[in-house]
Amino acid sequence: MIPEVNPFAIIADYINEFKTSKQPEYRKYMNYYTANHPILNRTMEEGKANTKLVFQFPKFIIDTAHSYLVGKPITYANNTSIEDLSFADTDEFIKTLRNIFANNDESFLTAEILKNCSIVGDAYEYIYLKKDGTIKMMEFPASECIPIYNPSTKELEAVIRFFEMEKLDANGKKKIVHKVEVYDNEKVTYYDMEDGKVTLDLTKPAAPHKLEEVPIIHYKNVTISNMDYGLSDIKDVETLIDEFNERASDLSNTLQYNSNPLLKLINCTMDKEQLQEMINSRCIQLPEGAQAEYLVWDQQINAIEKHLERLNDCILTFSCTPKLYKDNDEGNPMSGISIKMKFSGADLKANNKERNYRLGIKKRIRLISKILALTENKVYNYNDVDIIFNRSIPQNLLELADIVVKLKGTVSDETLLGILPFVVDVTTEMDRVAKEKLKVDNETDTTQPNTDQVK
Repeated sequence: MIPEVNPFAIIADYINEFKTSKQPEYRKYMNYYTANHPILNRTMEEGKANTKLVFQFPKFIIDTAHSYLVGKPITYANNTSIEDLSFADTDEFIKTLRNIFANNDESFLTAEILKNCSIVGDAYEYIYLKKDGTIKMMEFPASECIPIYNPSTKELEAVIRFFEMEKLDANGKKKIVHKVEVYDNEKVTYYDMEDGKVTLDLTKPAAPHKLEEVPIIHYKNVTISNMDYGLSDIKDVETLIDEFNERASDLSNTLQYNSNPLLKLINCTMDKEQLQEMINSRCIQLPEGAQAEYLVWDQQINAIEKHLERLNDCILTFSCTPKLYKDNDEGNPMSGISIKMKFSGADLKANNKERNYRLGIKKRIRLISKILALTENKVYNYNDVDIIFNRSIPQNLLELADIVVKLKGTVSDETLLGILPFVVDVTTEMDRVAKEKLKVDNETDTTQPNTDQVK
């Protein structure tokens, strides 16, 4: 909770510190992802080649990890077989959740939130009840949000959101001001910030939400103890990417410079007109005893190529990104074990991300259950909802199908269906199989002759 002692000054201090520390960091990593790398700002002496090559490792690293973990939509299922009578029906809650998620395009929203979280390290989601009674889920940019954690309990006690707006001054000229919103355990309070000074927004009274916790979810990408913010996927390989861009650009500059070598003339003189005529005609006539030869660059580029190759391997290794286009058994189908080995680093990274993301999605479901308790007077047990991440790992389907057939009768059908990667929701799939079997049985019964009528 923000202290009552001069809260306006405290809010201003939080915002000013955030603007000088975290906002530049967020912009930097977003620039990496959008191909605006530091190499583009490099200058060279006049007359020297200045190639600026951008290799989009950041986008490849983030998109690969993101698609691997949440390329398929997250699914939600009932994780208990015995209902607790003190709560409303969990299956009913899951159906309600699916309707709310469908109205908010949850799969797209979740994918965007978690992608932005991977890029800059943090992401925020606001859950609230609209005036028409529908539950709304909205992403807030990380560059607009400041989390306030209790230093002893590490509980999120408030989130300060501030954003720019245009305002007309007394002379009718446009002026940039900041709107400030403080979300705490009880209400949302609105402020204005102009010329570094925070004042209460008298046009918008504080709005109580009755959720008894901050209605904003703070998603963290990679967490470190005692840190209020997450870490970007790009941070660990930032310097390696810069080095790769610079060395590759330098090599390009060198090749460009030496692609038009100088001609050395010995015992021969000519004026500018003769030289230009020689260049245009692509031939030269030398007097007796004169020599002409090109100054050829004799440096071997193998060392530079090896250096770039090592950098490439280091970037992918330290970012736990599979080398999808290298050592792929010459295009032959890979076995399940080979695929798992290639994606072992991605699995370790996904496990860490999944733990962090699961906490945020758990809070999302908890907030929705609290809103439903207020609006529908039904208390749901959000702990009974299973959050299932469906990883998009390539599979050898023929190998998996053979395993399923061999285990038939030894392992339950539910477990066997869970092995198949294209079966997202096992419970739903089992229901479909049961309905199809019932339909076939009914059709079979209607085609059988009625023996009672046969004499």
